Parts: sequence; C-alpha cells; structure tokens
Amino acid sequence: MLSLSQTSPGQGGAETGSNMPIPLAVVAGIKIANVALPLLLAKISQRSTVGQQNVAATVCADRVERDMAQNRDIYVGDPNRTASDRQVAIQIFDKLANELLSCCGRSELGASGQRCISERIARDNAGNWIGGSNYDYPGWYLSPILDDQPSGGTGVGFIDDLTGKVAKATGMSPWIALVAMAVLLFVLYKRAQA
Repeated sequence: MLSLSQTSPGQGGAETGSNMPIPLAVVAGIKIANVALPLLLAKISQRSTVGQQNVAATVCADRVERDMAQNRDIYVGDPNRTASDRQVAIQIFDKLANELLSCCGRSELGASGQRCISERIARDNAGNWIGGSNYDYPGWYLSPILDDQPSGGTGVGFIDDLTGKVAKATGMSPWIALVAMAVLLFVLYKRAQA
C-alpha cells in the first residue's frame, strides 16, 4: 500500500502530511482513467456531433415545413385563386421539397440527414412526390393544392380561358382548339363582310 505521505508533489501526489493508506487498485484506476478519459471524451464528442447533426436536420425540416404550410395556407385561403396561382403554389412546393432534399442531404449531416429525408418525403418511380415513413409532407402540403379547382378562373386571360373551355368540352388539345377558334372567327368575319 501507498500512503499520501509517501508521495511527493513532484511525483503527482498530494502532500497532506497524512499517513492514510491508498490502495494500489485506486492508483491503478487513476492511471487507467488518465488513459481512458481522452477515449471517453472522444466518444462523447462523437455523440455530441450526432446530436448536432440531428438538431441541424430538424432545423432544416422545421423551416421547410413551416414554409410549405404557409404556401398551402396562402393558396387555399385566397377566394380568388386562379389556375396560374395554383401552378405557382405547386412550383413553390417543388422548390421547398428540393430545398429539404438539399439541406438534409448534406454529407456532414450523415445518417441524421438521410433519416430527415426518408421520414418526410420521397419520389415514386414516376417522379411524383410521396410521403415519407413518418410524415406525409406531399399529402399535407401539396395535395390540397393539386386537388383544388380554382374558383377565380384561369388567371391567364380571356382567350386562354375560352380555349381551355373549348378544349375541355370537345376533347381537343388547347392548341387545336385555339386554331379551330381562329378559323371560326375568320370565317364569321368574312361572312359579315360579304
């Protein structure tokens, strides 16, 4: 056994003047702790990095989700929304979904970033957005826009609106309907002049 009085300040012991015995196992434990402590701190630091990755991925997801909800709410809340408003809202969702993929897909986020993406959003084989394993961002924030029939008209002008209605009624493509309407107007104009 060692005692505190047997150690000197130069040897790393405490000088207390006491003859209290120190078991050899404690001394060995302190030496092991001096080696193990850096390893333990490195492991804690690694866990802290994973924690930081989780926080960063969650911040990305929360920001994008907030913006997706705002996009949906603004669109659905507009009583005069038009077809072009609908297209803009869809484009905004696409931009935000891609931003989520970009933000959470950064390599420094590792598995936390990949989990952030897979839990929230994905694309099917046709390239359509689908919900993730835990959260359905497309269902919550895109479907209400896609399923909506704007009540404020197309927002693209009278001719385009009329062409769209003719195309829908006849089953023609909008361009063919436009040409057919132009021919009809030309014929009516010529008859009116005769």
